[in-house]
Amino acid sequence: QQQQQQQGYMVDSQGDRTKLLARGLRLASLTGDQAARHPLDIATVGESEAPLSLLATSSLISSSPLHSSIRLPTAKPKPPTSVHGRSRHMKPGTTGGRMSRSKSSKGSAGIVDQPLTFRSKVKSSGYASSSAPQRMFMPNTGKGKKASRGGSSGSASDRVRGAQALAAHIQKHRPGSRDLRGRTPLGPVPTSLSDSPPSQLGATAVLEKDIGILALALSSSGDTLATAMADRSIHTRSSKLSGDKPSHVGAGHTATLSTVSWSSANDLLISSSLGSAEVCIWDPVKMVEPIVSMTASRHNMGAQWKQGEPNPQFKHLTAAQFYYMDKFILTCHSNVVSLYNYHIDTKVDDIKRYANKSRYSLVTSLKRDAAQSFSTAAAVNNFHSHLVFAGGSDKAITIFDMNRGEIARVIANAQKKPINVFEFNSHGSTAATGAPSAYDVFLTAATGDGLAMWDLRANECTRRFTQHSSRAFKLGCSISSCGRFVATGSEDKSAYIFDTRTGGVLHKLGGHTDVVTDVAFHPRANRLLTASLDGKLRVFIDGS
Repeated sequence: QQQQQQQGYMVDSQGDRTKLLARGLRLASLTGDQAARHPLDIATVGESEAPLSLLATSSLISSSPLHSSIRLPTAKPKPPTSVHGRSRHMKPGTTGGRMSRSKSSKGSAGIVDQPLTFRSKVKSSGYASSSAPQRMFMPNTGKGKKASRGGSSGSASDRVRGAQALAAHIQKHRPGSRDLRGRTPLGPVPTSLSDSPPSQLGATAVLEKDIGILALALSSSGDTLATAMADRSIHTRSSKLSGDKPSHVGAGHTATLSTVSWSSANDLLISSSLGSAEVCIWDPVKMVEPIVSMTASRHNMGAQWKQGEPNPQFKHLTAAQFYYMDKFILTCHSNVVSLYNYHIDTKVDDIKRYANKSRYSLVTSLKRDAAQSFSTAAAVNNFHSHLVFAGGSDKAITIFDMNRGEIARVIANAQKKPINVFEFNSHGSTAATGAPSAYDVFLTAATGDGLAMWDLRANECTRRFTQHSSRAFKLGCSISSCGRFVATGSEDKSAYIFDTRTGGVLHKLGGHTDVVTDVAFHPRANRLLTASLDGKLRVFIDGS
């Protein structure tokens, strides 16, 4: 067993061995100075004795909150208006076109409105006889070809090839499909990985002069990016940062933005603000005003829905995102993690534009009493995962099992400071398929305590990255699609790229004139995007 542990395996009491760390990381390498990390106190709750995985490895239980779906309020049908005990609506066979008189119970005469019809057709454009349709010009595409006996042109081999091409086209463009030639609906799968991370400046874009960028989010396809600005607005634009196409700008928050993220289908954006405690859902193309604005903590169904149930406003909201492949909305406020159903009304009425029929309702809320407040909460949305991670004032990592609706595990003393960023290695679900164990590696960041890399299966901090400057600002981080590189912003006006195998610094990317607040690896190309408080976006490409 000791020999197996030195080789990077974890041995349990029964002698079974499981690979301990993903991508070649081993506990045996974490000796000496690298092993000088904080002691971990793993508290288990509920079903935490079973091994945890970010990938959903079991089916939903019958009482799982993830079965829930939204129930929209139904309007009560209005009873037909009657006059003197008779319906205003005409009965079959009733002759229309007259204004009938009827007597009330007191004998007074009155005029009753009736639907107006005509005894004969009125000659108009709708009833006028139209001329026979004329046959317009049609190209003679079958010239020179002989029709077969079955009535279709072409030989049997041509028809077979056409059917095969049609089937291949349908399979290629089916949502979530993946053919055997190494392509996905988002493009070709990378066949080789570069030995060097992106380090050469490719392009620069200024979104708003003297307005800082607080957060950055790339769509799963990598084509579009969204930024949360210091002036409380949301910008979307091409990730290439080239051309003269302006950004789409949306304004709807009244306080400092905390998070911005994409839906799995890349058709919606969600953002949250701190002071006003508001969650907004946006159309990334029509960034004029939010589609849905969530301010109440339970629902927006109206006062008549579930009467007597309190519906207070959000307090101390810190994060919001889509969850479970866009089926739910996940929020974090105070020391509570909440799950919501939602319905987006796609009908657009310019006259009644403020009569929004989009709805949301609370599914469940999970609370941890030991934490005074949660500074952030996050989960994987690109594939089905039952786990939600939260970090708070207790400096611990709280893992919720949303399938069972309980706390699955608590890792105490995870970092010296409260965790305010979670980053998952979830690019592979949309760009390339990785080993299942690769998804169990994730990052945490804490202001004043740098980055930490974790392996969920072993409950161990496998690497620590503290070479960058992180003392006052919330700094974002990112894991490359290949899993070999980790990038983070820094307060010394630079971005850092680390090697996950050694923990050393590979590149220090400069050029910004203020704090680099967030970074993002492109999911399908060897590129890195950086955002800064100087209002500039930069893209770094492969310098090899």
